[in-house]
Amino acid sequence: MDAKMKRKILVAFDFDKTFVDADSSEMIIQLTQFKSIPGILKRLLSSEGWEKRRVLFSLLHVFGITPNDILNHLSTIQLVPGIRDLLYGLPREDTEIIIVSDGYSLAIDVVLKKEGLQDVISKVFTNHTEFDKEGHLIIHPYHQQNWCYLSKRNMCKGDILTSYIKSREEQNVVFPTIAYVGDGNNDFCPSIRLRERDLVFPRRGYSLYNILVRYEQKGFHLDAEVHPWDSGTDILEKLLPHYQTLNSNQVLPVPRIENSDASKDN
Repeated sequence: MDAKMKRKILVAFDFDKTFVDADSSEMIIQLTQFKSIPGILKRLLSSEGWEKRRVLFSLLHVFGITPNDILNHLSTIQLVPGIRDLLYGLPREDTEIIIVSDGYSLAIDVVLKKEGLQDVISKVFTNHTEFDKEGHLIIHPYHQQNWCYLSKRNMCKGDILTSYIKSREEQNVVFPTIAYVGDGNNDFCPSIRLRERDLVFPRRGYSLYNILVRYEQKGFHLDAEVHPWDSGTDILEKLLPHYQTLNSNQVLPVPRIENSDASKDN
């Protein structure tokens, strides 16, 4: 490997129920809980994903919920226990930390600013949100994809992770070890793309953990190590030993970049 290449460990986080102990969309629903919502909209709000948030955000202005109401409510979101210890316990110069979330940028921005973590996170990949001049909260999909059956149309986390790794290699940064931390169904796609030297951290008792348990029961195994966790300090304990071999001369394969169709046997 080129001696000029900087070697780091990449830690990629989901946001809702992984980085923070809340679902940021459900937090917004709390603002409408005492409002009279038509039945058809209630059905949409009980669904999952993109349509739910689009409808939800359109309701806020109708019900007189102001941008300040939204910002103040989002500011009550708390980090998952131990996450701050994890972020500051990793060697700063040898680590890149990114967030890959099917949430929305406003919630992530509010939390990072409140917690003073803007400079700790290298990059955030999520659905963009903005207030228009009338105070409507508008959400835009991160992208529109049709290549990954494991992911929603507006976000394939595996593709985002792979693209980021390739872009950093073009900037002379490589990741001998990658850690992916998540909780949900859409965290399975990036998990199956990782290598033997990598680590997957499914939050214990949540969807990703249950998926991986069933995956193993069917006789399949991820290439990466799997470490269930309850607290950020659990993750820190498993990650720190990997820094001891970070600057070895071993040449490692890049993460698999084929699309998720290769894993249809699960």
